[in-house]
Amino acid sequence: MFDQLSTSFKVGSPPTKSAEMYPKVRFWTQTKYNEWMTTAEAHADRRWEVAFLEDEEGKTVSEDVIKAIRKKIRGVWANLVAQDVAPKTWGRATTSNKELLCTVIYKAFPILQLSQNDWKLESLCTQDYPGWARNNLEDTAECSAHGEAKQEDKQEDNTNADNELGPGTSKKRKAKRCKSKVAGKKIKGQ
Repeated sequence: MFDQLSTSFKVGSPPTKSAEMYPKVRFWTQTKYNEWMTTAEAHADRRWEVAFLEDEEGKTVSEDVIKAIRKKIRGVWANLVAQDVAPKTWGRATTSNKELLCTVIYKAFPILQLSQNDWKLESLCTQDYPGWARNNLEDTAECSAHGEAKQEDKQEDNTNADNELGPGTSKKRKAKRCKSKVAGKKIKGQ
């Protein structure tokens, strides 16, 4: 009996919402959205990539709402980094990563629950995570390579600062923060 109950609940989505309760929602399933993508209507829609983000009336939400949703999602991802549990790719996210995301995002934006199997939120994460991860996560090997090069650049910049820009000025570069995956382990080249 427990197995039946546990399989009937999808991570993050309460079982109370259904397509029948929201008949105006056009893209309850990803299949419906994918079918729509092949139509002339989709090709004419300048916001086709986010047309699935719709309210209870089936209208695509505003750009401001979409920006707010994405900002909130990035905030959850930043929290995962702070906890040192951020996945390299969203496909490798753990169940607890996804549960946290669903809990926070669905509370702030319940319209994302207007979907079967959390596909709308999953789609946003799949679209946005690679770019976010590229800018906010770095591989340990990349960190050591970048760290050594940046250290050399910094020394060179400080040496040439007086010659190029005048006394008391420098052209320091802002370095990305790198987080080692293994605490206390020596990185090759140190």
